[in-house]
Amino acid sequence: MNTFRFRIILQHENDDIFRDIDIETDATLESLHYCIQEAFEFDNSQMASFYLSNDAWEKGEEITLLDMNELGSDDDIRMMNETIIGKTFVGEGDKVLYIFDFMNIWKFHIELVQIGTAKNEISYPAIVNVVGQAPSQYSKSEVMQQEETVFLDALKEEDRIDDDLTFQDDIFEGFDDFNQV
Repeated sequence: MNTFRFRIILQHENDDIFRDIDIETDATLESLHYCIQEAFEFDNSQMASFYLSNDAWEKGEEITLLDMNELGSDDDIRMMNETIIGKTFVGEGDKVLYIFDFMNIWKFHIELVQIGTAKNEISYPAIVNVVGQAPSQYSKSEVMQQEETVFLDALKEEDRIDDDLTFQDDIFEGFDDFNQV
């Protein structure tokens, strides 16, 4: 049985954070998804998708965690639990994007870096290399914190301006609250 070694790089601020994972070629992308969750200590409570990619890391075909196919649709979106890794990747250098949590958008670049042979003493998938401290799943990057601060400050300013204005209810001046017959 062959194995693939994937390098999973997490884009987070300026830190070098990546994991290398060995997985058998007959495993599904769902197995790789769960191993990525474990490797980065995420709780797997959010949606995720893989996107086939080219050398420029452009999104291609989507492969989803949950069935996103609409009834009666001609589109047939592939699912992770049905997608075999060895049939999806051809050789070293193949790339895929992995997006986790579509609200916070954790974006991972994944590249097939080595093809090997399975060893009996190893349980696959296996996390074989860890570089960098994974951020907390619900942490906010410095940029996200700055944007949130600017937004909250703008809301506070709007509230202050509104408080300075006297409430004027003359828009309904000509209407009676009750129509009496």
